[in-house]
Amino acid sequence: MSKQFQRRLILASMVGAILYVPLALYLDTLPPWREPDPGVIRPPFKHYGGNAWQYLTLIPGSVSDSNDAQNRSRLELTEDNHPLGPAHSLHVDIAEKGSGRYSYWLSSLIFSTSDNSNPNTNGRVYRVFDSGAKDPFTSLRTAHRPSLLSRLFPSRFNH
Repeated sequence: MSKQFQRRLILASMVGAILYVPLALYLDTLPPWREPDPGVIRPPFKHYGGNAWQYLTLIPGSVSDSNDAQNRSRLELTEDNHPLGPAHSLHVDIAEKGSGRYSYWLSSLIFSTSDNSNPNTNGRVYRVFDSGAKDPFTSLRTAHRPSLLSRLFPSRFNH
């Protein structure tokens, strides 16, 4: 390895460190990133038949309906902040009649839009909320710790 290459490598490492440290200290002052609205369910939704669409995922902490407990779910579904329903609808009614009917059954949400349009293309925002849900990650969450800069300069970097 030539002396000139070694010098350039050392210089590049020093410049990288000089740029990295202030950026890392600044980023440490920002609060932890969180999903802006964790209740939003996003496309793609699978066509279930007729007016029915399926969202295939478990909703953390939420309890779904099943053969043993057909009205157990407390999940609420909204379309652009307007409630849909009725909940606990039969899947055949959701497919045939639509008009906002939905059912949270086992690991999937079967639903229809308010006007029976395609939720993948209608531009509306769908949210789920479950007042009875227990957050499965509560024990893993920690409070945001103050950053080094906010401890050194509390008036400038306090969030």
